[in-house]
Amino acid sequence: MKTIISAIICLGIVFTGVIMASDCCSVGSEIVKNNNDDKIYFYTYETICSFKNSIRDQDVYELFYVQAPLLYATYGNLFEKINAYHSGIALYNKNGGPNISLDFYAGPSFETTLFPKSIIEDSQGNYNLTWDTYGLIEVTNYINETYWNKRQLIMYDLSGFQVKQYLNWAPIFNKTHTFYNLYKIEYDSSKNGTSDSIIFKNSSTCDDFVWASFEVFYQLGGTVGGIQSDPPRDEITLFANSKPKLVDYNNVTQRNQIANFYNQLKDIASIGKNNTALEIFNELIDLFNGSFYCFIDGSYYEMTLSKQNPISFTYQPSPMPIGKRNKNNIKNLDYCK
Repeated sequence: MKTIISAIICLGIVFTGVIMASDCCSVGSEIVKNNNDDKIYFYTYETICSFKNSIRDQDVYELFYVQAPLLYATYGNLFEKINAYHSGIALYNKNGGPNISLDFYAGPSFETTLFPKSIIEDSQGNYNLTWDTYGLIEVTNYINETYWNKRQLIMYDLSGFQVKQYLNWAPIFNKTHTFYNLYKIEYDSSKNGTSDSIIFKNSSTCDDFVWASFEVFYQLGGTVGGIQSDPPRDEITLFANSKPKLVDYNNVTQRNQIANFYNQLKDIASIGKNNTALEIFNELIDLFNGSFYCFIDGSYYEMTLSKQNPISFTYQPSPMPIGKRNKNNIKNLDYCK
């Protein structure tokens, strides 16, 4: 029952139209509305190098894991009740210099990670799909503590020089994670009656960026704080019966099948406004009996989801980096010249 309830909650968030607001995975709008200080600046991976040069090598920073309730601008702290968060990192300067926050968000809105921008039928009855979606790192020289209402100390005694090294790395993460992929996908590769789940695609979300950042700071020599337990993170996983297949978008038949799938999803999102969560879930089960499609990193994948456990929504502790450190394991620390 708990698994079903979790799936209903997750699918309700994703498909019933609640996420139509665009601030779900962005903090910039929150800060603009809550602070009129014209000295607050925003940087992306394209402008981060100019910001990095303003940081003093000798300054000391503390690294915090920060979280904000999903859809905070529209629903306040409502989604905190089901542990649905947007996450980032905050760097507090102990020497009076600028504090820093960073997060990875879905643009131009969270909805665009789930649905095509348009599905157009041509004169021959065939369809074309267009997407407008991306993932983007945002950096600010300010920490909005009203928005980031959950904070946990992760590392201390970070030098300004280490922070600058980290900022050299951040643009590369964005260049290699140009899409915001909500789902991790696993499939069953059972052989001889034994169950064996294999990760097909990892997600690319705000939490994935945060944990990658923890790893970089650790390899750079960051001192881990007195963490009594690993910090928790959100994760959504789709479970397929077999290895997902790459779809040939240029094949008209397959492209029409993809269009039909997304049109059905939009229909379910529409009826969700008048139906109960259980009714929505049963509609989705009907889809799970057939083909399920995902748009990942610019390509389409087809899979058949497990009838017993098609999706999971978890909020669980995730391991912190341990072991021998070696900053040479970090690629492209010299991105900013």
